[in-house]
Amino acid sequence: MRIIYQDKKLLVSLTDEEVDKFYKNKHFPVELPIGSLTVLHQDINKAMNQAHVDNLREQYFGKK
Repeated sequence: MRIIYQDKKLLVSLTDEEVDKFYKNKHFPVELPIGSLTVLHQDINKAMNQAHVDNLREQYFGKK
């Protein structure tokens, strides 16, 4: 699983295995490997930084 910020949207990218796991456990919490925590944390930090830069650009230079 990866989290991506693109064109002012927060997106998630899942492997086939993750999609199946989420589908089979629809409406219930799904356990993720604890090793994913570091990668997801980095993804979220990157997304937050990119969103902040986009907001600053809009604030000071107007919308694209």
